[in-house]
Amino acid sequence: MRVVLEEAQAAFGDARDATAVVSENRQVIEQTLARLSRAAAALEGFSTQIKEQPYSLIRVLPTDAEYRANQRA
Repeated sequence: MRVVLEEAQAAFGDARDATAVVSENRQVIEQTLARLSRAAAALEGFSTQIKEQPYSLIRVLPTDAEYRANQRA
């Protein structure tokens, strides 16, 4: 019986330590989750835009004349 109680105390100690780490880092965890949420929303918007306009990813190289004109400007 004593062994069981010692094991239970050790388990409770481990649980207390684990929750202490989470409590100490709660603000950092919440900030990270907020950033991840914003990034996911931005990716979702980008994905929707690409689905609607897939050719927007294609970039056409300028002709030599266009390139020279842009260099002078």
